[in-house]
This record gives sequence, C-alpha cells and structure tokens, in this order.
Amino acid sequence: TILGYWAAAHQRPTAPRRFLYPLGSGTLGYAWPAALGASLALPGAKVLAVVGDGGLSYGLAELATARQQGIDVALLVIDDGGYGILREYQSDAFGATHAVDLAGPDLVALAAAAGLPVRDGTPDSLADDLTWALGVPGPAVVVVRTHLVAAQPTP
Repeated sequence: TILGYWAAAHQRPTAPRRFLYPLGSGTLGYAWPAALGASLALPGAKVLAVVGDGGLSYGLAELATARQQGIDVALLVIDDGGYGILREYQSDAFGATHAVDLAGPDLVALAAAAGLPVRDGTPDSLADDLTWALGVPGPAVVVVRTHLVAAQPTP
C-alpha cells in the first residue's frame, strides 16, 4: 500500500528487527503473512501489518488462520479499491490506467465473517482505531477506505 511506502521513508524503528519491509511492488501480498510469522517469532509482542486491499487479497485465507491460532497481530488495511501505487505509476506515465481497479469484497464484513474484531475506520479516527487494534488480545482489523498519494523522495 502507499502507506507502506510512506512508512518506509519515515518510520524509525525503536529496536532492531522491528520493521519488516519488502522493496518494490514485486512483493505484493507480503505484509499480512509476514506479520503473522513475526508475531509467532516474537511471542508477547503485538505486531502491526499495514497492507492495501490489493495486497491483502493474496492472503485473505490467513484471516481465518489468525483467528483460529489467536495470533497477536493487528491488521491495518488501506482500501483504495485497487492497486493504488500502480494506479499512480500508470496515471503519471501514461495519463490513464489499466487493470488496477478492483471490485473487491467488503473487507469489514469479510473480517467479521472470519470472526475477527474489526473497525471501519477513517483517516481522522486512525490513531484511536490503531490504539484499539493494538490493545485487543489476538488478531484485530481496521479497514480505512481512502485514497493516498505516493510518498515523494526524501533527502
């Protein structure tokens, strides 16, 4: 998700091995399963996955895994209705887009159907929603429907 690009540019981890980030869109779908593994590797440490709706589609079945195993992970989904960063790349390069918009499922309803605590968040409620998700024992999901712009190069 575009928010992942922003985090990579600005996140300052508080300890080693606390920020997992793949480079490039060739790793689409990485965040959610990586967060599940990180949580299992660090028992007692709440893990946050930040993923877009397109990337999450690669691991939707893992919503049920997180619930069944009680994995202590919070999932923040930025739902922009498609592959947002690819949408920006195509629009910038060609003035149009192709095959980047998704008719995906209602992710709030899907998380609830998997038995996960879930919030339908907004950019304005993000701080409260993340505090809630990180405080829930086991898995919890926050879905924010919004469009972000790509992070610009930093000095």
